[in-house]
Order: sequence, then C-alpha cells, then structure tokens
Amino acid sequence: MQEALARFGSQMVLALLPTPMNANCNRYVEATKAPHELACEYARLALAVWIARPAAFAEYHNWLMDPLEPPPLADARKRAAELLGPQGLEAALADGRVDQRLSDNTTIYHLVGQGAIPKLFVNGAVLVGSPPSTDKLCESLEKYGGIKR
Repeated sequence: MQEALARFGSQMVLALLPTPMNANCNRYVEATKAPHELACEYARLALAVWIARPAAFAEYHNWLMDPLEPPPLADARKRAAELLGPQGLEAALADGRVDQRLSDNTTIYHLVGQGAIPKLFVNGAVLVGSPPSTDKLCESLEKYGGIKR
C-alpha cells in the first residue's frame, strides 16, 4: 500500500479500519485462531493512538505491521506510550471512542460480507485479501479506481 500511495499520490486516500479477527472483540468471528489471540489489544492500542494523536497513527501502524510478526504486546504498549505519553495512552484507552470505533469497524466488516481481510474498497469494487504484488495492486487500482500513475 505504501508503494501504491507513492505511485498515485493525491489520487487516492487510504483509510484503515482496524478489525481484529478475535471473538473477544469482534462478534462476527466464531472462533479465534492462534495468530489473532492478542488482536483486540493491538487494535485498541492502535485506535488509542489514532484518537489521541491522529498524526502519529500511520507511524504507529507501520511500526506494528512492518515486521512479519507483530512485536510483543508489551513493546507495542511501550511504543504507544512513547507517542502519547503514559498518561495520554491511559486516557486514550479509557476513552469510550476506542471501543465504539472497534465496534463500528467490526460492524462494517460484517456488512461487507466478513471473510478474508484485508478488504480494499475502490469505487464500489471490493478487493479481498493481500494482492500478490504491488504491480497487481496498482493494476487493480487503475482498473477499478480510474486513476493513473
């Protein structure tokens, strides 16, 4: 996505809706698989950063998602506290908007048919799952989004 954003510039906007595949915070997931055991906690941290300091969200999201495996939860919490300050993080986590946003995101997940993630919405088309390459992603964005490099 970062490469696609760089290729298309201001022709596209990326909005992320953290949606954990964990039954503890996503009522549309029947059973939580092992890779998603801590997904609710990671999503709450990311949403807390977004609510408290929106400009820091992209940096935090990329830090969480760039490695093949997410960092340990304690490290994710520490990084969020570095961005918001310890009291800022606690205040953001206690803000009812975190759980409301999480609930809204899972409702959107349900309304678009659940199933595999990520989902990319482009002018009424829904692209599901990770594209095989940046070039294939960009081809789809050009085809469905009507945008050009």
